[in-house]
Amino acid sequence: IILIGLVILTLSVIYDIVSVTARIPYLPLTLSGMTFLILSFAWLLGNRYTELYNRLDEETNLLEVKVRERTEELRDAIFKLQERNKQHEKDLRLARVIQMNLLPDQPENLEGLRFVAHYLPMDDLGGDFYDIFPFSQTKTGFLLTDVAGHGVAAALVSMMLKLAFTSEAKNDKLPAEVLTQVNDSMMSHLTTGEFFTCVYGVLDRAKQSFIYASGGHLPVLHYKKRDHQIYELENTGPIMGFRRGVEFENKEIKVQEGDRLIFYTDGVIEARNAREDEFGLDRLKETLLKYSESPLDRSVQALMRELYSYSGDWTVQDDFTLFIVEIVQL
Repeated sequence: IILIGLVILTLSVIYDIVSVTARIPYLPLTLSGMTFLILSFAWLLGNRYTELYNRLDEETNLLEVKVRERTEELRDAIFKLQERNKQHEKDLRLARVIQMNLLPDQPENLEGLRFVAHYLPMDDLGGDFYDIFPFSQTKTGFLLTDVAGHGVAAALVSMMLKLAFTSEAKNDKLPAEVLTQVNDSMMSHLTTGEFFTCVYGVLDRAKQSFIYASGGHLPVLHYKKRDHQIYELENTGPIMGFRRGVEFENKEIKVQEGDRLIFYTDGVIEARNAREDEFGLDRLKETLLKYSESPLDRSVQALMRELYSYSGDWTVQDDFTLFIVEIVQL
């Protein structure tokens, strides 16, 4: 149509020029041709605009359909993820209940002893584990392990350690022998570089002794009531879970009525305040000594208050385990 408009405009101009040259009366057509050409352009642009608008409307409708489809797909995917997450949380809660049930209750039947424990994992599941082995009325074994890391993997390793120690300690073996056999047993199952520390000892009230062995663990603290002092029991072996055939050494100390043995993991002494300063071993010993004359349960409660006070709004930064054994009667 633009071509027709150009032809009409050209013929109109030629007509006007010829009429002027021949000096014959005429009706000017150039303006009419120009008008027709402009109208032709306007019609063409309007037609193109209509085509573009219709195409845009089709593309918009198609895009809306795709958006609705993708939205439904995303909604379904989110729903499935939420359901999986709910199941995962349910499984973790169940696993936590199972793990907590595997820990010994606050025993009432340990003749001549008092025992208080405080356990708080960083996540739903933790890598710390403690246990009690009552061999006789006068002889009791105490175990504390700390698996590197926390969460599901550490919890699974700690459960394996419970089975291994229960199997090896049942015959009342010396602690060093138990640690060596547990280490070798765990090396048969640990293939991804997990390692752990532990301390295992047997308290014999008849002999007034505590024989222990440790594998890279923090020192057990011995509160001597007669001296009103706290002493650190030295480590007797390396961290466990690296290689077979590791040998550990037994150590023996004498105990008396009123003495306490304090077992703990690094989550206790690594609690931090607002300045990122750790609670530390020295402050732990000072606090234990400060409340040493209080009944054992109140002493532990006071220690926990000190930890909360020091750390402010305390959030657990590592698995936290503390248990204390008090010799009431020999």
